[in-house]
Amino acid sequence: MKLSLGDEVVLIHTGEKGYIVDWVDDETALVSVDDFEIPVALTDLAHAYEHTETPPSPPAAAEKHSETKEPTDSGQPGIFISFKPLDQPGKELTGFDIFLVNNTEQHLLYSYELSLAHRLVKSDKSRVDARDTIKLGKLALDDLNDVPALKLDFWPEKTPTGKKHHFGRTIKPKARNFFNKLKPTPLLHTETYLYLLFEDIPAIQPNVISDVEFRRKKPIHLPEMEQHEMFRKASLPTAIDLHIEKLVDDNKARTNLEILTIQLNHFQRFLEQAIVNRLPRIYVIHGLGKGKLRQEIFKILEEHEAVISFNNDYHPKYGHGATEINFQ
Repeated sequence: MKLSLGDEVVLIHTGEKGYIVDWVDDETALVSVDDFEIPVALTDLAHAYEHTETPPSPPAAAEKHSETKEPTDSGQPGIFISFKPLDQPGKELTGFDIFLVNNTEQHLLYSYELSLAHRLVKSDKSRVDARDTIKLGKLALDDLNDVPALKLDFWPEKTPTGKKHHFGRTIKPKARNFFNKLKPTPLLHTETYLYLLFEDIPAIQPNVISDVEFRRKKPIHLPEMEQHEMFRKASLPTAIDLHIEKLVDDNKARTNLEILTIQLNHFQRFLEQAIVNRLPRIYVIHGLGKGKLRQEIFKILEEHEAVISFNNDYHPKYGHGATEINFQ
């Protein structure tokens, strides 16, 4: 019988139910029972869905069955982030346990970063086995209002070619649609708020080469159309200056609201152009001032699915008067 973090279990000798919240060692689990966390030997635990107070007869047959019984369906394959509610009977929901669910045939190395309000609050690097789960930490219910972003990068332990293979994804749960994602969760045997990261391990892209390999290769002669597309993309601007005098000639008679509207319209057109042309990042120069334009830009970026991150850190060319925007 295989037990995993988050499993609902029964203490065989007392009949009490609880959840596995951590591992003490290879033979002992930390079980949460009625708001208390206690260490319990694995031999004293059974899955809640397998346990019955009165064992069926004959006893020998029942014991043999319990040793070999496993879930017949491990659920949807893939790699998931799962938010399991911290249920406390009679109390309001206060937060979630975050689990990484690896329902694939590959052992994975991973790195994990959690950011709140665009600031890194937790990072970790570890390994998750095939068909297994691992607890990443907790998320308070109020944290959903702080623009949470969970960034995960993966490296399969083994690949058919033996080459290093990396893939990753960032999710940004939004409070308004978070609670629509309650689903049966593979391997955890319960319903959680579930986000699919990958349906399977992505294939290695044969055209991705290192800088060293690139310098060793002979020049590639592209067809004329491909050359045109490459040069057109290379000529696209990667920064826009939103100072009003850079956008319109006559701005003296305009109200502050009219100026802000013009600036945001130019920004949104520039943003969509960058996304359509798959630029990796852009810079938006908004200046310092009172920060109203910057605030409105941040609101747009927080809601945009294509934006993986943005920051207003110091830039040697633009100082603190520009925001860097990175895309997926």
